[in-house]
Amino acid sequence: GTSEWLADSYEPRTIAAFQEDLKGPCCGIADLGDGKLAWTVLEPGKVEVYDVEVGFAEWSTEGLDRPQYIALVPGESARIWITSPDNNCIYWLDAGGGALDGGIPVTDPETNETKPVLIEAKGLSSPRGLTFWQDAPKTDPDSDIVSGFVWVADSGNDRLVAFHPESGEAVRTMGQGLIKCPVDVQAIDLEKMAVVSRTGGHVFAQDGSLLFRFNFHMMIGNAVTFDARAEHGLLAVADEYTDRICLFCGHTGSYVRSIAGTGMFSEGTGAHKSLAFHIGEEGYGCKLFFADYKTRRVCKLDVGRQDKPPPQPKPKEVEEEHVRFGKTTKKKKVQRFPD
Repeated sequence: GTSEWLADSYEPRTIAAFQEDLKGPCCGIADLGDGKLAWTVLEPGKVEVYDVEVGFAEWSTEGLDRPQYIALVPGESARIWITSPDNNCIYWLDAGGGALDGGIPVTDPETNETKPVLIEAKGLSSPRGLTFWQDAPKTDPDSDIVSGFVWVADSGNDRLVAFHPESGEAVRTMGQGLIKCPVDVQAIDLEKMAVVSRTGGHVFAQDGSLLFRFNFHMMIGNAVTFDARAEHGLLAVADEYTDRICLFCGHTGSYVRSIAGTGMFSEGTGAHKSLAFHIGEEGYGCKLFFADYKTRRVCKLDVGRQDKPPPQPKPKEVEEEHVRFGKTTKKKKVQRFPD
């Protein structure tokens, strides 16, 4: 389908609060796959994993120092990475149960000394949004090993930094000279990654070259996610100074439409937001989730058909007699749907 056709599935705008009693500012949200969603609560430093399909919290952990943005990093031992801009660090949690599993800067297990992670003579400065960007197809569909790096919006240094998903080693950067104070980043496919910053939206290739921009109909984008349905998908961007969501083609960056007047988001400077797109079972029950710092809640926008249609009856082969001119003809086998 086209981008316009995909955007039509966001109508009518069925919007509702999903989680309201979060006990603190909700800063980051991520879809973990398998029907699960994760979000951070700035204070008391909480991460919670919620089963969307079943409707209950699977696990939660507290005690992190001001966690904000969050992303799943696949692998043999999948982790959840969480940035803390106030502490210039990244936490790693075991995706299965939430146990702390290291982080950046890396601590030497033998000496217990913290080793700063530097690249181009700079450490992290206010790291914010992050995403795992796969860089090659999986060679074994049954394997948990995925080739790629974790890309982090290094806001204070006006760049994106790639980290090795297992060791945490900083391996490369991109975006210098084009992006200013990057806030959020989202992998689109093997060839493209989107970032929103004070200079608008940019989409980069694996080699760091700029593919296209998406800047129209928004003031300052401060959260981005990707709806991967259909051929090219849609980029959904939250605007810092309004409550609207802007939709852009995931292939060209062309503006498609805005979802305004939602009432879901706070507005103005410091209105930190986060987005996550959830694809339901067999493509039904899709939702766009919103985390809002000021209102301390998670909201959802139902996208497309929510309920799975009932299975269609299968025709059965039956024998029928045909009467012609008062005589019964030979029986024939035909396909008939049950009543």
